[in-house]
Amino acid sequence: MIRVFIDLEMNMVAQKNTELRAKLPHEIIEIGAVKIDEHFQVVDRFCSYVRPRYNTKIHWSVAKLTGIKAETLRDADYLEQVLPRFVSWLGEGTVLMYAWSDSDHAQIERECGYKQLWTPETRQAFSHWTDFQKVFTKSVGYRNAISLSKAVEYMGLGFDGIKHDALSDAENCARLLILMQNEKEYLKRRASFPPEPVRKPVCPVTEGGPEQDNRIPPQNGKKNAPSVKNQVSADTTAESRNAQHSPGKKTEGKRHTNYSRSRKTVQRSAGTGKLPMHAVAEKT
Repeated sequence: MIRVFIDLEMNMVAQKNTELRAKLPHEIIEIGAVKIDEHFQVVDRFCSYVRPRYNTKIHWSVAKLTGIKAETLRDADYLEQVLPRFVSWLGEGTVLMYAWSDSDHAQIERECGYKQLWTPETRQAFSHWTDFQKVFTKSVGYRNAISLSKAVEYMGLGFDGIKHDALSDAENCARLLILMQNEKEYLKRRASFPPEPVRKPVCPVTEGGPEQDNRIPPQNGKKNAPSVKNQVSADTTAESRNAQHSPGKKTEGKRHTNYSRSRKTVQRSAGTGKLPMHAVAEKT
């Protein structure tokens, strides 16, 4: 039995594909994964770009978050080629798949289903999922989900690599699980974990207060919107509504990478020497 931490980066399907977007809003554009053996040691890594089929452009928010651009993916393989390589990299036996939140699991299910990529081998590979964000959040006594970067920071590990990079995110998830195996060290670090921030409820701004509730649009051309306290029910007449306006990452193990790129001064290239290459390097 092996444990694999996986992370996906995704891009929006082009807006022109209206019907498709209802079934497949996003496509995978990068897969990063870290393999951990029964001794909780990192033994191998996988990372690959994936060329999307339904959008030749990368949404600006995705590019800003991940650093991935359209030209980065121009010569990458489609998911139909990358996914079998990933499944082959997993090897035989039971695979326990971990991810930070359940969004990656949902994306795999949705995209493989729509693109008809399910095979017995692929289905078996993705049959055991664990939402590690949920596990970790519960272990530190939080009620609301915590981000990966905050979890690593609060545990005093420091984020290793680039945030929102598929392989870096997978590796940092793995570091948290490995830390949790050392109970004494984990409890020591957890003791210094900050208390969960209190989420303040959205409440109405009192009349004359320093802030305005901009969620309520002005009515009848007046600048000042009605306070939440004085809002009326839907069946109240417009006349009564108008009267109520208020005034104015480092672990050991092999690095298995099937592309070469330069982003944010970090270089990645295919393994050399005796390191195995399970995927074809990106074309140049």
